[in-house]
Amino acid sequence: MQHAVLALIERLDAVEFGSAQEDEIKQALWVHPLWATGAAQSLPDGKLAISFAAVTLEGHALPVVPAYASAELAAAQGETEPVFETTFSALLLTASQQHFELALIDEHGMTVVDNTYLLKVHDLLTMQAGDAQIDTARYAALLAPLRDFTRVAYDYCASQADIEQMHLVYLQTSNKPGEPLMILRSKRHAEHEHALVALARECLPPDARFQVSDALDSDPTGVVAGVLKTEPVYDRKHPRGWWANFKRRWRTPQIGVVMIDLATA
Repeated sequence: MQHAVLALIERLDAVEFGSAQEDEIKQALWVHPLWATGAAQSLPDGKLAISFAAVTLEGHALPVVPAYASAELAAAQGETEPVFETTFSALLLTASQQHFELALIDEHGMTVVDNTYLLKVHDLLTMQAGDAQIDTARYAALLAPLRDFTRVAYDYCASQADIEQMHLVYLQTSNKPGEPLMILRSKRHAEHEHALVALARECLPPDARFQVSDALDSDPTGVVAGVLKTEPVYDRKHPRGWWANFKRRWRTPQIGVVMIDLATA
């Protein structure tokens, strides 16, 4: 079976140029999570320093960076190097500056992608793009605390009978740094906004901006409409039994990404 990243690239080649589907696939590829060998370190200026650890493989002239579908898979495969969660885009950006190949490893096996192909994919994702571009380092630094906050926010919403839906995304616009944005469907929006902002302060880094908007707010830029197209993190109609709650506790929260060019929105 084809690796998820390669399947997305194949879909991207097949869709119509400039279509909404093309943008959705590009965003999915850009933030696709992988667990690579190496390390990520937060710097005093708030940036994230990433270094990938490569290995040598017989028959390959360039060093190869292993990238697993999950940390659990890396452990099961007997990986001795430390692994950390990163994104496909971070690997692409590094490959455009350093020459290495990428070993995509999932439960079905390993596919080694050569450097030339990685550069072509990088160009495919970055050319024709709008002005809104993801700050990969900022996104990576926020991902883990944002997932922690997602669990806390879900529990809060589940405890409030009037909250119908909650969307939570990483919003990247063309005129400011990326930030988490929440959209609520609730009759008591102001009250819940105050509580959720307080919870966000406990989970997110001090410099992280966080907003809560009403699903009924006027939307001249298209931001709210873009967020509402994503899957809701919380929906009052979600199954609420013990088994559903158990699975949710062990599932890694998926953080959607919405990119909007405010110059043309």
